[in-house]
Amino acid sequence: MPTGSNPSLAVLDQLTHALGGPPTDDQLRDGVARFLTQNQIVDATKIAAGTHLNMESVNQLAGEILGSHQLLPADLAALPGKLPLPTGSDIWKQSAGLIEYHLKRTPTPFEVFKIAKKISRASGIKVLEWGLPGNVDHNNIPAGFMLTLDDEVKEELAALAA
Repeated sequence: MPTGSNPSLAVLDQLTHALGGPPTDDQLRDGVARFLTQNQIVDATKIAAGTHLNMESVNQLAGEILGSHQLLPADLAALPGKLPLPTGSDIWKQSAGLIEYHLKRTPTPFEVFKIAKKISRASGIKVLEWGLPGNVDHNNIPAGFMLTLDDEVKEELAALAA
């Protein structure tokens, strides 16, 4: 943890980044509670500067807050650069949800494939069947993993909408 920081500030920063804006007070309290529990912190005043702490529970909370069909604002230009993978979801479901949310229709399997492949490539997800090397196997992506929505993903979504 950086010098001068504390769990509340770290969680606030992480949630604000993941949600694209500040969390509510209740969301922040929930995030701090999960963070403290996950990292087995009893006294937050006794965390040494530079201590590496796990933010997975905070990313998972952000995914729960965003929900699978309320991931993004309607304007493609306003898409955040990263989104946490919600519990119980996978790259295919998230890709289908993105398309359905923006196009207001059920996507074809090929459309889902195109978006899933671009998100996987941008996020460093290994999918050997698609020729994608990566650091995280697509069958073992943890909840809260930050999916990258780079310009190629946004351009493909825009192309599908055209």
